[in-house]
Amino acid sequence: MAEGISLKTLDSKEHATPEWIIRKLRNDIGGDFDLDPAATPGNAKAPLYYTEEDNGLVKHWDICNPSTTFVFCNPPYGREVGKWVRKAFRETDREVISYLLLKVSSDTDWWHDYVLRADEIRFIHHRVKYEGVSEGPAPFPSCIVVFRPEKLMISREDPRISSFRRDR
Repeated sequence: MAEGISLKTLDSKEHATPEWIIRKLRNDIGGDFDLDPAATPGNAKAPLYYTEEDNGLVKHWDICNPSTTFVFCNPPYGREVGKWVRKAFRETDREVISYLLLKVSSDTDWWHDYVLRADEIRFIHHRVKYEGVSEGPAPFPSCIVVFRPEKLMISREDPRISSFRRDR
């Protein structure tokens, strides 16, 4: 699927993350996310969120400063995804840990420039079925990419690669 083409089942580039993914990630961090920088009032996964009008790409994500801020981001799909990945990577300098739900796009510059420098890449087993979509799962594989500040990284060299599955 060419970059910039939205999900075949959606008219919008915005789509809600399935609750099972959020539950597993909340369990992973031991609580709730602090910020969702790419949300709508109807699909936000954190108490504080930025809408398209707020423009999470230009705002700082370190809302819990000086403590670590936990961010969940399901960026709008399309040509802007790389900007969101770069933003998450750069926010690690501000004590931000970001979990991004991304389309596996290993043929893009942003994947090689930033995702391969992440602390973790968790490939999602099976295709994701987004909330509010009645026509089936996404037409592409997805993953969770985790960016952590260097002092909190699990892997100092290559990203830790794992599988991420829905509980049955």
